Amino acid sequence: MFSRFFIERPRFALVLCIILVLVGVISLYKLPVAEYPEITPPQLYISANYTGASADVVMQTVAIPLEDKINGVDDLLYFSSTCGNDGAYSCTVTFKSGTDSDIAMVNLQNAVKRAEAKLPSEVTKTGISVEKRGSDILAMFTFLTDGQNMNLMQLHNYIESNVKDAITRLDGVSSAELMSGIGIKKEAQEKVFEPFIQQDALRDSHAYKGSGLGLAITKRLINCMNGTISLESDIGKGCEFVVELRDITYVGALPAAVEATPVIPEEKMESFRVLLVDDIPLNLRVLKAMLQKLGIECQTANSGKEAIEILRNDHGFNALLTDMWMPEMNGAELAAAIHHEFSNVTFPIVAVTADTEAGANFSKEHFAGILLKPLTVEKLQKLFSKLKKKESGWSVI
Repeated sequence: MFSRFFIERPRFALVLCIILVLVGVISLYKLPVAEYPEITPPQLYISANYTGASADVVMQTVAIPLEDKINGVDDLLYFSSTCGNDGAYSCTVTFKSGTDSDIAMVNLQNAVKRAEAKLPSEVTKTGISVEKRGSDILAMFTFLTDGQNMNLMQLHNYIESNVKDAITRLDGVSSAELMSGIGIKKEAQEKVFEPFIQQDALRDSHAYKGSGLGLAITKRLINCMNGTISLESDIGKGCEFVVELRDITYVGALPAAVEATPVIPEEKMESFRVLLVDDIPLNLRVLKAMLQKLGIECQTANSGKEAIEILRNDHGFNALLTDMWMPEMNGAELAAAIHHEFSNVTFPIVAVTADTEAGANFSKEHFAGILLKPLTVEKLQKLFSKLKKKESGWSVI
């Protein structure tokens, strides 16, 4: 037998055993050994931004096309996504345990690429990022300065150029974010609560985005509650807003009645022509896309003055939808100017605003109703069904 060969030659067998042990010890340091087995399933993160769009618009135009393609990715376990009213979209995609994260990332990037043809151009221009990262924060570091050897702006620039990139390059770190307040200049603090006021840029072109309406609307709401809002700011450190409400009596939480929203079937209105007025081009494009889905023909104007010029040459509109908060000529001033200059214009004028107190802040004399943001196709269909039937009376939709 084969074993008899080694039994009759013990010295040869001993030398062979020693050689095998030495080869095993030497090879031990060359073998790839995982310190911990992969128990948690790998996760990838998708992010995109649709500037100016509401959460509902982001869901309809970004989330649904992307997630329709993500569903077919190999080894997909589940995914969860969120849409924000700031136009942000994020999605965490989880794969089965043991899935190679590099292969999963390639498959996910291919799925996102297939979905880009159905996404708005504003989203594809800013880019859709696919990253290897989880939803947890690994660590937070605080950097301070006494303001003598280095001011806050210099500290910000130093961290941006020397620290942030170095941390991002560490193994296991997906990304690093730098958070710091910019503050509001003293000369701008008096006007910052006025509509369309930003401290150093035009509306919708600011480096930090925004339209210059948030604080104006906030102050009006606080005034309606007999309160005050004050501002304290240090350049480079940030701002602190203090809201004081007087004579507030706590009565406890009131039970809210849940009412199901009826599903309204789409009704095409090909005979309708609508003039849309808004100073933000993106808002016009989103609203126009919604109305075209209902078969409504649209023409757009970027200001009240442009809308009046259009009406001087064309009176064939069935309705006019105007934003209430616009520089130079707001929605109420536009409606009054139309009724003053064009006595033969009989189409309804509808205010489009996110200000729930617009009925109290502006005169309702020249308006047929208010369309509250965020806008949906269902809201628009309800409005134009009412206008088509020529129902009278003030309405808020």
